[in-house]
Amino acid sequence: TLEAERAERPDDPAVTQLYARALAAAGRTDEGLDVLERFADTHASDPDAWSMVGQFLLAQGDPEDVPQALGMFRRALALSPEHQPALRGMIDVQYRLGNTGAALVLAERYLEKRPEDGPIHYLSALVLANTPGRTDEALASVTRAIDVAPRPEYYSLRGFILLDLGAHAEALSDLRRYLEARPPVTADLDAAMAEAYLATGDPIMAQQYFDSAQRKIATGEIVDMRRMRKVEEALLEQAQSDVG
Repeated sequence: TLEAERAERPDDPAVTQLYARALAAAGRTDEGLDVLERFADTHASDPDAWSMVGQFLLAQGDPEDVPQALGMFRRALALSPEHQPALRGMIDVQYRLGNTGAALVLAERYLEKRPEDGPIHYLSALVLANTPGRTDEALASVTRAIDVAPRPEYYSLRGFILLDLGAHAEALSDLRRYLEARPPVTADLDAAMAEAYLATGDPIMAQQYFDSAQRKIATGEIVDMRRMRKVEEALLEQAQSDVG
């Protein structure tokens, strides 16, 4: 078992990290964090040890953990200013804290030396996509991420960006590729699919996705209501046209 392996190899960071992740997956997150913090305390001169704590905290997805993760990455960078995992973590932290300018500056510097890092291109695209006037740059960044190492979430982001740019056929293609991975389908994704199908001449599929989005909104899901109103109006116009 992982627990036995860790007992045999207490100084192995990979085994320790796997053990902490297994604890978190079993709902024992605090124990997993304690394992990593104790490992970092006993390997205080190793930047990897502090980065592992930061990465673990970010992986839990709790905004309250972000400041603590920031502290971990800072400790790693104090030991090694070019430490790759800590630099990546700092970019992620700045994005989660809403410091988009800082996140972009860090990402640009990072990618100058490591241009083949797909996840950082993707993270840059996320930041750019939420920065007014930088949609084209966001598209270029996420396309670069896909070129380096395609992942389903990269296609999802590019699909939404293409939709905003009015490239509906290309957006539909990317969103379909994302759905092939069978992710949780949110109301936002339903609305995007409805818009893409409607713009590419398939009102029946558009209506199905629109109805699905409405059902999820009724349960409290958040959605881009501007997109929903746009699709609703277009579907109404389509229905009236069909009747006429």
